[in-house]
Amino acid sequence: YEGAYLLLEKVLSLNPGHEDGIRLKELINKQLIEKSEREKKKEEEKGIFKKEFIKAEITARTFIREGRFREAVELFVKLVEKFPENEEILNKISWIENLEQENIKKQKEEKEERLRQREKELLIQGIKFYEGGEYASAIRVLEELLLDFPGSERAQHYLSKSKEAIERIEREKKEEEEKEKNREREARRLYYEGRKAFREQNYELALEYFEKTAEITGINQKLAEEIHKAEMKIREERTQFLKASDLQEERRDKIVKLDLAAKKYFREGDYLKAIANWEDILAIAPDHPSARLAIEEAEKKLEEAREEEKRLQK
Repeated sequence: YEGAYLLLEKVLSLNPGHEDGIRLKELINKQLIEKSEREKKKEEEKGIFKKEFIKAEITARTFIREGRFREAVELFVKLVEKFPENEEILNKISWIENLEQENIKKQKEEKEERLRQREKELLIQGIKFYEGGEYASAIRVLEELLLDFPGSERAQHYLSKSKEAIERIEREKKEEEEKEKNREREARRLYYEGRKAFREQNYELALEYFEKTAEITGINQKLAEEIHKAEMKIREERTQFLKASDLQEERRDKIVKLDLAAKKYFREGDYLKAIANWEDILAIAPDHPSARLAIEEAEKKLEEAREEEKRLQK
């Protein structure tokens, strides 16, 4: 417009009444005024834009530091409504969105790392409980781990081992309780057998039963009294037998040796040899006070052993 205006000025200086020149000059003058107003408005808008852009940028930085990326983007979206297609605003929006994506990725990686660390800590704790024999605690920790990490093979492995250990302990406990009950039953049986033998005046057999009872239960006052009474009766019996007998010293020694050997065989479960020794005593002294009763008891035990052997063979 400026060049055209200068040329028209020259034309009108040569021909001031040139109508087309006058009309065109006025039109160009109008265009120059509008152009000037547009540039002025543009400058004003530029100033307003800068001011609002800086304001939005300051607020956006705060939002970004706090992780409020969407709110930061919204600030510049509003500026786009006022200043459409402004490259600076569009670039800023793109930059914030990229930053948001990077932040999301970083948070995801940090979360995954925290989860891996938690899995590791729980697994170490579970294994520590297992190795320390605290199986219930190991199960609690490992089941908690598997809720969040069901694919952990090591957790599954130690969980199974912990459960197996608890089952084994429970099983062993029940077995031990059953053994204890059996020991108690056996102790009661031996004790009552001893009392029965005592009543039948088979004092040596009674002493045998009482001593076996003591091996199971330990010595208590009542059992100690029973053992003492049986020992006293045995001493009395032997004293009376030796005084009343006309056996020679050599025969008495032989009977004592045979009796000791028979008792040894009886304790070892060799009832045939025990019976043979007591029969040898009866051959020497038919009226021996306890040999016959001892033979009966040994024969009874021998029969029980044979029955048990048959049962096992079946």
